[in-house]
Amino acid sequence: MSNSRRPYRTVDHRLPLQRGPGHPLGFMRTVQAKTAQLTREVAGLVDRLRYRYADGVPAAYKNEVVFRPRSETVSVVVDAAQTVLANVVVPDAVTHSVPVVFEGPGVFCARYMHVEFYQRVWGGDGLGHAGREYRFTIPPSKSFVQFQGAPGSIPGDTAKWSLPLGLVSGSISEDRRDLGVVFFWNLVDRDSGRKLSEDLISHQVLLPGGFQNQVNGNLFEFATPWLFERAGVLDFQFRLTTPILQPDVSSGIFPFDWDDREDNGTRRNMEVVVRCELHGTKFYDDRDALFREAV
Repeated sequence: MSNSRRPYRTVDHRLPLQRGPGHPLGFMRTVQAKTAQLTREVAGLVDRLRYRYADGVPAAYKNEVVFRPRSETVSVVVDAAQTVLANVVVPDAVTHSVPVVFEGPGVFCARYMHVEFYQRVWGGDGLGHAGREYRFTIPPSKSFVQFQGAPGSIPGDTAKWSLPLGLVSGSISEDRRDLGVVFFWNLVDRDSGRKLSEDLISHQVLLPGGFQNQVNGNLFEFATPWLFERAGVLDFQFRLTTPILQPDVSSGIFPFDWDDREDNGTRRNMEVVVRCELHGTKFYDDRDALFREAV
């Protein structure tokens, strides 16, 4: 809302105090400024009486974007004796966006955020559930780990496979504990152009015990609650440092100890879903209450 509608939001001008020995430093308001300040305070009180909000109610919004494998193949060196053909599922060095729309009546106050990556795998006889679709969580990586071999060994590299090749289905959690995605991210309000940060933020902020202990119960907690007007849109933007890949259907390598290819071995689909959730409080005024009753 413009300042013409909310006159108490303006900033008045102040006069400097007299300078020299015996005179204090600082600024003081003119008589006109004091009168204007009183006018603004009265206008603010009138606004609070006019736009009353009831107690807020818990609310959450989410959206997810699906990234599907590209048909082009790239060569990935696994070790000195093996090169694997792969398809890029989520490219790196590109800023991706997951828009979250705050639909419905009322004003939404965001307090927490949760981000999750999922990758699809077609079930096989290794699990005893052939013909079923599975989605495995790709956690944010705890650190930069080696592409293959023991984490932290030399030479090191960042993980390009969210699911290690040839993984035994019975040891999924153990073998994946040090793997995950490494990315930078930010939040942008489409209406105002406001950003959570002037620069991109490390994915490690989203980990438990992250930056300034802002992760609470696996939810990233905003230092200051973020208010969004009706029908607002918030973009979760992220940029991977390395791409998320899948073995090409012609490579003969499987992410698990079974054949995950579909359509008689002619197709592989390890698409990635990126989900962003905002949790907070919804506030309704009298007009919003009428809309809610109508719905």
